[in-house]
Amino acid sequence: MAQGQSLQGKPEALIQRALRADGNNLKALALAGTVEFEKQNFTKAIEYWKRILPLLPADSEMVNSVRASIKEAEDKQAAAPKSLAPLAQAAEAGKANPPTATAAAAAKDVRLSGTIRLAPALAARAAPEDTVFVLARPAQGSRMPLAAVRVKVKDLAAQVFVR
Repeated sequence: MAQGQSLQGKPEALIQRALRADGNNLKALALAGTVEFEKQNFTKAIEYWKRILPLLPADSEMVNSVRASIKEAEDKQAAAPKSLAPLAQAAEAGKANPPTATAAAAAKDVRLSGTIRLAPALAARAAPEDTVFVLARPAQGSRMPLAAVRVKVKDLAAQVFVR
């Protein structure tokens, strides 16, 4: 995120390395989908995000978030003119321009705070040493996370402040 709010480049390489080590790593799959979405490679983003769904409990709140990401990618894919295909291919090859400086500057001014709690049904199945990853995404626009926090279940109901 220190690279102008982009996961492309070294972060993307680390995400792919994590997926080679564990192809079912939820965080790596989510971030890999976000990288592809950022590059407007919606087909690949959808593929990564669909791989997450069978790994989650059906009643998980994250299922809804992943489905919303998939729907957004499908909508953008359907709306994209065919003439954008070469641009998407160039982006995948690393030849396209990165996100605008204005978007990156705006994202740097975002501040988040809140309390993290597990849903009672999920909390009953979680062990104190289990790790919870919380991704904060903007309500509209890019699906790229604005913040990510890793917390142990035993530390939940934790106050979180992210700049």
